[in-house]
Amino acid sequence: ACHPRQHARDEAEARRRGIHPAAFELDAAVEIGGRRLRRMDCLSCHSVHGGRPDTPLLREESRDGRLCAACHEGYTALAGSAHDLQRRVPETRNRLGQTPRRAGLCGSCHSLHRGEAGAPALHAWKRHPYRGDEAALPRDTLCLDCHRREGVAATAVVGHFSHPWRDLILRSDPAVMPLLDAKGKPAPFGRIACITCHEPHARSDAEGHRASPFARQGLLRTQRLRGSLCVDCHGREAPRKYLFFHRSDTRDRVDYLQ
Repeated sequence: ACHPRQHARDEAEARRRGIHPAAFELDAAVEIGGRRLRRMDCLSCHSVHGGRPDTPLLREESRDGRLCAACHEGYTALAGSAHDLQRRVPETRNRLGQTPRRAGLCGSCHSLHRGEAGAPALHAWKRHPYRGDEAALPRDTLCLDCHRREGVAATAVVGHFSHPWRDLILRSDPAVMPLLDAKGKPAPFGRIACITCHEPHARSDAEGHRASPFARQGLLRTQRLRGSLCVDCHGREAPRKYLFFHRSDTRDRVDYLQ
């Protein structure tokens, strides 16, 4: 009644409004603020009379990622990684005018209730048209929006990222190195995208072990390529192709397709 902007009848409407979906059953129970919950609604995260001080009446502190981690397990591994904006670019501000310190670990990039209509992943940064030289998948433009010369990640510009896909059948385990299908969703068959090799939230690597410091800073899903689609095509060259994928001197087209 008081917060109509935050109301949505279903997930599709929530995405259109740029807000976090609510009023749905969880796959498994989670604990938030000492309460075990199976249903997500407004009062899952907020407590009208018992919210924590200096928060929007939240049951748990949010700036350290603790509240989000109740459902998005493992994502607090982002802290200290290359995507921890509090450490990397503390002076920047997102679309809402918030510094990483004010917005917090997750809120630096995501806005649960004030996202732009239709923006992916509740994105909290102003989007810019992609103007790079290589053809980019729609999902990849979210990464390239920061990893450009004028972006927040200007010290890590990604100039080379595309991978051949025509006349190829690429197959991979979505839980290890997900490919994107025609709708931009992770799938066993599809095209190589940024999230195929990188986990933007710096979780443990694909085999269940803590990623090495190098992999964590590079946000790599894994450095263990045995049995991966990379090895299927590139054999012994796979580690070099994988670790230096964005370097122009490793992307000679003739060698690349051997």
